[in-house]
Amino acid sequence: MDVFTPRSTVTPLRMLSLSIAGILLAGCLGGGGGGSSSAPPSPPEVTEPSDPLIAITTLGAFKGLSENGMRVFKGIRYGEAQRFSAPTLATAHEGVIELDDFADACAQPDTTFGNASATENCLFLNVYAPEQPADYPVMLWIHGGALLGGDGGADWQPDRLVDQGVVVVTINYRLGSLGFLPHSELGDSNFGFQDQQLAMRWVQENIAAFGGDPDNVTLFGESAGGHSVMSHIVSPSAAGLFHRAIVQSGSYNGNQIPLKLLAPVTPEDNGGPAFDGETRIGQPIAQRVREKSPALCGEAVALLDCLQAVDLDTILTAQTEVLAERQIESILPAFDPDSTLLPRSINNGLASGDFNKVPVLIGSNLDEGDLFMLISSASGWTSGVPGTYRNVIANLIKENSQLDSVAIADAYLQRARDLIAADPVRQADLSTRSFGIQFVYPYAYAYSLIVTDWRFNCPNNSQWSLLQDEVDTYGYWFSDRDSVNIYRAIRLDAGVDIPDVFPLGASHAFELPYLLNRQDSFDLGEPSEAQQTLSEQMLGYWANFAKYGDPNSTDGNTETAEWPRYSEGGSIMRLDTPNASAVPVADFRVQHNCGFWEAPPLL
Repeated sequence: MDVFTPRSTVTPLRMLSLSIAGILLAGCLGGGGGGSSSAPPSPPEVTEPSDPLIAITTLGAFKGLSENGMRVFKGIRYGEAQRFSAPTLATAHEGVIELDDFADACAQPDTTFGNASATENCLFLNVYAPEQPADYPVMLWIHGGALLGGDGGADWQPDRLVDQGVVVVTINYRLGSLGFLPHSELGDSNFGFQDQQLAMRWVQENIAAFGGDPDNVTLFGESAGGHSVMSHIVSPSAAGLFHRAIVQSGSYNGNQIPLKLLAPVTPEDNGGPAFDGETRIGQPIAQRVREKSPALCGEAVALLDCLQAVDLDTILTAQTEVLAERQIESILPAFDPDSTLLPRSINNGLASGDFNKVPVLIGSNLDEGDLFMLISSASGWTSGVPGTYRNVIANLIKENSQLDSVAIADAYLQRARDLIAADPVRQADLSTRSFGIQFVYPYAYAYSLIVTDWRFNCPNNSQWSLLQDEVDTYGYWFSDRDSVNIYRAIRLDAGVDIPDVFPLGASHAFELPYLLNRQDSFDLGEPSEAQQTLSEQMLGYWANFAKYGDPNSTDGNTETAEWPRYSEGGSIMRLDTPNASAVPVADFRVQHNCGFWEAPPLL
């Protein structure tokens, strides 16, 4: 295991002078900076005081806790924001704020991705640092949750990453309509991304006070968090705010939709809404809010005034109703050519070569769609197969009205049956279940395969190709199908039951316990020795990448497989038991039917 050596030491005289300077700064500096500045602030020269649990930042002093061999600072306010407005850095304070608990999650309804919260004053972050202050690489975690739910608090346990010699920061950011409502009357309405970039600016200014190196910051995130990381890679306003990027299952929807189409819009062939963010999501939610609050939101009232006047429940209820009626999974960020934050889609930004050139570690899971298969089946459609199957697939892929959903549904039903027939482990699992489950499973599994291949893994494959010639790129493929037992045990311990209805494999999010759970949490799933080894290898790869921009060890350690830099026709790292190993990227493409999606059936 690599040990990261601090780059420099601080003499007692310099420590004293910097501590005094830090105290003066804390008393004099106020908040500043909005969500659209493209240049990072110059980090102040601050250092740790004599008590390592006290960090003196530009906004004031904070005292953290000693937990599990770390210095932990929970619930630091990094920003302030009026509803549907750009955030600013938090206001400076005097004295020392003692931190002992996480802040509330940002406002959200109760969803699969998080518990309900009514807190709008939510721009807080958490810092986890090694006990010995030094000059460590920084890893800034952006949580997932479909940009609708979740938070940066207790769900994330980066203890074992910190043990590798890094500082980890987790953040809250605005979600759903409050964070991403696509409407031109709101200006640059990706407020959640603005929050994330403000947190990145806070890190540039202040992480040195916690022993972190502002010149070595890695963004990493999973699902919506990975999608966020990809968005910052192509965001002009994120330039200089980070130096490496890890994208876990975040390649979906790389061709983001525009905020507003320049040409007149017409309905899609299937009778659905035109495909720009404002027409599809922004206007319907805004109109529903107006209908629910006519006294505050008459048609003559400006939209911003309306949204800032109504109560939070009105907005969240309108959001929930419209998404359910239109069968939309999430409020995805829309690009706007007039924005400095996201002026074009992720894939267009990558294809142009004009993006933030940082090393990228990016990958996805073997069975991404299994978790979504389980969530989708809860709606009851599987009880009506085969009659309901084609309609469900048509709705799943409706964002591209040119796709022939019938041909795709039929092709994947046959593919599901073929894969089941060739998989004795899955057959054995199915044999223990009821006849009804065995009958509907091929249809549910076909749904899972489409989500895996079309939504996640083939877009991941495309982004490998777009990145490889521009930056050092490292691809992975998480394939431990027994990880379900660990994920299920950890979620159950947190009060979330994952029903054992269908066979589940290496699904969406199932790699997270290997990286972001304490050892005692990881042990809840009774990992095998090989799974424990895989977890240790992944922790080492992730930490090495944060330190050096390369996941491989620099000390000659040969216990873990060499991770090759991605190249067309080359290899990716398969993260699986009994050993992680490099495999041809062609294996990934065949497994996930990427040739089919390069030329899919069209209407």
